[in-house]
Amino acid sequence: MKTPVKILFGVLAATVVTLLIVTVVLVTSGFSNGELKAFSFDDAFSHNFSYQLYHHLWISENEYIRKTSENNLIVYNVETGETSVILGNASFNSVNATNYIISSDRKFLLLESNYKKQWRYSYTASYHIYDIENGRFVTENELPPNIQYIYWAPKGHKLVYVLDNNIYLVYEPGQTAVALTNDGKENEIYNGIPDWVYEELMLGGKYATWWSPNGKFIAYVQFNDTEVPTIEYSFYGEDQYPRTMAIPYPKAGMKNPTVKLFIVKVDDPDSISTELIQVPSLLASSDYYFSWVTWVLDERLSVQWLPRSQNISVISICDFKKSSNTWVCPKNREHFDISETGWIGVFFPPLPVFTSDNVSYYQIISDRTGYKHIHHISDSKEKAIPITHGNWEAIYIYLVTDEAIYYTSNEYEGAPGRRHIYRIGLQGHLREKQCITCNIRKERCQYYTARFSHKAKYYTLYCYGPGLPIVTLHEGSNDR
Repeated sequence: MKTPVKILFGVLAATVVTLLIVTVVLVTSGFSNGELKAFSFDDAFSHNFSYQLYHHLWISENEYIRKTSENNLIVYNVETGETSVILGNASFNSVNATNYIISSDRKFLLLESNYKKQWRYSYTASYHIYDIENGRFVTENELPPNIQYIYWAPKGHKLVYVLDNNIYLVYEPGQTAVALTNDGKENEIYNGIPDWVYEELMLGGKYATWWSPNGKFIAYVQFNDTEVPTIEYSFYGEDQYPRTMAIPYPKAGMKNPTVKLFIVKVDDPDSISTELIQVPSLLASSDYYFSWVTWVLDERLSVQWLPRSQNISVISICDFKKSSNTWVCPKNREHFDISETGWIGVFFPPLPVFTSDNVSYYQIISDRTGYKHIHHISDSKEKAIPITHGNWEAIYIYLVTDEAIYYTSNEYEGAPGRRHIYRIGLQGHLREKQCITCNIRKERCQYYTARFSHKAKYYTLYCYGPGLPIVTLHEGSNDR
């Protein structure tokens, strides 16, 4: 799904280009003696004049991993200040890696290379598996090139990837991959990755494959574009003549891709089974969209669906029944959100964020006045309890713990273009609200995003302006 970070990058890109064009005018008009190098057209689209952010990924409550400017992969402990190198730049550079993904048990690394962009989010790449404990690359049954999507399981080091529109599972690095699908076909059947319309307009991302929390199940969507009209255009690459490209491209009133959601039981390699999840009866007989999957437990997930008009959102809660070894999505546990003024959500239907009881959840939905606010939902949305209220809107829920909700909104000083991070306490009857960012560098920073450790013991703030961007690390207990 698109997040405020993804939306923000588009705005920033336009701002940076504007500033650079202004710089060109100032430089070329103020100096004519050749002392300064003229700013070129290519410079405007290069990364030479981009600001640099501190990219990292939280891997525990007090540790994060990052790639240094020298291409060393390090783990930093924010409590002790200790840094450990888990992969030196010699190994990283030996496979021409540009990115990495660490397994949840920290035993293996995926090193990404040969990046080839496709659409806005999608790309293909090659991957090498590095064994951290033994300090070597895994050379047995190496991964194939041109992988479309790949990710580790949330526990251990099982690996799922998509190649040629089919899904494969690796139980142990170095073992032969197991095919979970075999009917994938270019421009027709997409398993585990979206077609163009879903990538661009519905999911806002490159994948449609989701691990359950402990890696017992894999949910994936199949997109069938066989009846979708195609659009053709000329692609001017490095060849002397352009190539004609064709992609399924549904326009208003034309045939949409059909979608199916499957869940694969993968905890036992000797008894892999796949089950189709039924669409809510309200939508099954008409054109509908799949929106998103949210795993709650290993044996519970929620699925969001929309009619083609997108004015209704249906959340189905599905459970795995061990007695019958099947998934059930009871009709009495469907939650509906209906819009009378347009489509659901701003860009996409808002995601549910489940609480520790694994039944109720928080979600941003419109209140009676039309503003979008955080609500707590247990039985039905008609009985939803508002958590925030006012003539402003909650934008995104970052995290829900037993103690607090962390979210971003545009409420500060009634300025809708700003984004600040707030915390609402959940202990006791009084829900105390605190703005974490409102009084930090007020002249420099009025647009924030954040990354939290798993339970918000620490968090990172990303300030994107109006001044120079800056990244800061904070302790959750005192916000210092």
